[in-house]
Amino acid sequence: MPKSYRSSVERRFESEEERETRREAVIRKAEEEAYTGFDKLVEQKKENLDRLYKVVQEHPDWTRSELAKHLRISIRTVYRYGQELRKMYGAGGMKTSLSEQIQQKKKRIAKLVKLLKTHPEYSRRRLCEELKVSQKTLYSYLGEIEG
Repeated sequence: MPKSYRSSVERRFESEEERETRREAVIRKAEEEAYTGFDKLVEQKKENLDRLYKVVQEHPDWTRSELAKHLRISIRTVYRYGQELRKMYGAGGMKTSLSEQIQQKKKRIAKLVKLLKTHPEYSRRRLCEELKVSQKTLYSYLGEIEG
């Protein structure tokens, strides 16, 4: 009878050496499965980093939310991967310069002003969609315009 089909009664009478051998086999199998799972996660992360790098090179003007939607990963993951890419490739990984961020913000605020003048009927949600920003960012922009 194979060991895996032994009853609990039969296992009670096995020697200490047999128990230790079985315990070691179970531990070894668990370690192998854990290592394989970890390898898969590392491989998946490498693939996502490569995909993100390629998309950023093709579309440097995309926002993090656009990147996340395109790659089907969370915005937080895009942010973390962007930090890793900056470490690996320098500033070429993702936009990092403050001047670029300020320029982008100025362009969006100018676009917002234009939208408010030409389409006063637009809801906040529609403005967010047009600008490709969150509601919180929209409120921040509106606050800068007013104050």
